[in-house]
Amino acid sequence: VPCIVFDVEGNSEIFEDGKTGILVQKKDYFGLGDTINKTLDSPELLEDISNHAKEMIPKKFNWEKTVKNLELCYFEVIKNKK
Repeated sequence: VPCIVFDVEGNSEIFEDGKTGILVQKKDYFGLGDTINKTLDSPELLEDISNHAKEMIPKKFNWEKTVKNLELCYFEVIKNKK
């Protein structure tokens, strides 16, 4: 299912607008409603976003990468304490 999110804080790091999700620029319920309606009117866009997200999100966010990043963070803290 394609994700539609407001373009705030970390959402733009998770979703690539129009590729793995849709970022709503106008941060109110009118902007959200407009984006939902435009998206529902474009079955091709829904399919493209779904396919890209299924491929890209697991590559970008998985346990292996999470552990690696956490380890790097720990090593940086340890290095700076010395």
